[in-house]
Amino acid sequence: MRPQQSTMNTCSVFAVSAAFFVCGAAEAQTIIPIDQSRSVSNEQVNAPQCSIDFFFDSQAAAGFEPFDAFVRTQHGCVSGFAGATADQQSQIDSASMTASGTATSEAQGSVPGHAHAFGISRFVVTFELPSASRFALDGTMTAGSLPDAKVETVLAGGLARLWEGRIGGVLLFQQSIEVPPGGGTNKQALEAAGTLEPGVYTLDVQVGSFIEGLAVPPSRSGQASFAFTFDVTVLADLTGPRGVPDGCVDASDLVAMLGAWCSAVNDPNPPSPPCENCTQANLDLADIAGPGGGPPDGCVDSNDLTKLLGEWCSALGGNPCGTCGP
Repeated sequence: MRPQQSTMNTCSVFAVSAAFFVCGAAEAQTIIPIDQSRSVSNEQVNAPQCSIDFFFDSQAAAGFEPFDAFVRTQHGCVSGFAGATADQQSQIDSASMTASGTATSEAQGSVPGHAHAFGISRFVVTFELPSASRFALDGTMTAGSLPDAKVETVLAGGLARLWEGRIGGVLLFQQSIEVPPGGGTNKQALEAAGTLEPGVYTLDVQVGSFIEGLAVPPSRSGQASFAFTFDVTVLADLTGPRGVPDGCVDASDLVAMLGAWCSAVNDPNPPSPPCENCTQANLDLADIAGPGGGPPDGCVDSNDLTKLLGEWCSALGGNPCGTCGP
């Protein structure tokens, strides 16, 4: 049985097809952070034809407060230079997590020589959802390097994963990015959406840029970055103006549910089992409850409509959907 969601004391009346529905209290969604490892770090050991020296710098978030950090290491001499940077700005809120980060590495020299430099920006947060929720991950990742014949000495890329449980649990989503063959810049949309049952989850997003080996001449550089927002909302938040959940349960969600309607109630020859005429797309979108508000039952019908109206939290008459959050 699903845990009960906390409620807000809001109620509105809405007319649909000449029938009036009274909606109940809007339900609050909450991200409860359990653990985190947000950090930036870099290392530079040697620049081309220079003395071998070790330079390292890092910063880590101490708790769940906003994290804003930048680190840089560099080393050089008359014949060469190498360095790396990493930064991150991230925040954990009650219904969303936002973060952006970059990592760069660079080496240059006038004569052939080895270089070693890297930068890493990593965002890892383990959190609990006390009630079933919709989630949407929306952002970008990039990876690039100067196009040249020695691009193999530059490794830049990123990885984004969503786990059920902690890292190493059940992998729900994964996306990676790397430098295109021959160098240049690669950019990808970072997108995922779906439904999460009550439980513990981990979001892990990281980028790195490495220069290693006989890197110069000519100059070498690599960079990788991420920027994303991870939102959770009530199950009835089916869609929004951009076609993804928007933190409101309003007319756009009602229209989407009616468009996905696939009930057996008015079918003179109901299929067996009932509602087998529902497409998977309809169920993924709008099958949010069963009889008595129980688990989804393979239909999009009055049970789902009742839950949607019970979670109604429109922006009408006040701040945009302020009743939809805790």
